[in-house]
Amino acid sequence: MLDTALPPTPPGFTSAIAIIGGVRLHYWIGGEPNGTPVLLWHGFLSTSLAWRKVMPLLVQAGYRVLAPDMRGYGDSDKPAGTNGYDARALAQEFRALVHQIGFLGPRPLLLAAHDMGAPPALLWPPTIPRKWQDCSTLKLR
Repeated sequence: MLDTALPPTPPGFTSAIAIIGGVRLHYWIGGEPNGTPVLLWHGFLSTSLAWRKVMPLLVQAGYRVLAPDMRGYGDSDKPAGTNGYDARALAQEFRALVHQIGFLGPRPLLLAAHDMGAPPALLWPPTIPRKWQDCSTLKLR
């Protein structure tokens, strides 16, 4: 029998929605407001909850964590067509989200991306050189 239960809400996190360029983006946010900000990008055919086991560990280590659902995934809008789904547009959308919700604070951002979340994440650092600290990508098999 398949387990169809939804993954549990990550402890210490709040689910929220922001409207960015007319697109509703869902995200999880948690951790110390003054902690180093970490943005977690999910991969293809996944959602922000792919990071659900890592998120509480980062919070316990003192980080501020943001894990959004990219457009087309999870509880974010899924606009028809192909506009807005390229890496550059996804990077701009998350950059706007980070600014709109005031996520950055005084510390530089850490980016972690999995699978197809990596291309938009890798486009981000060169455009904001003083606002990020590190960018890591991973591909699991």
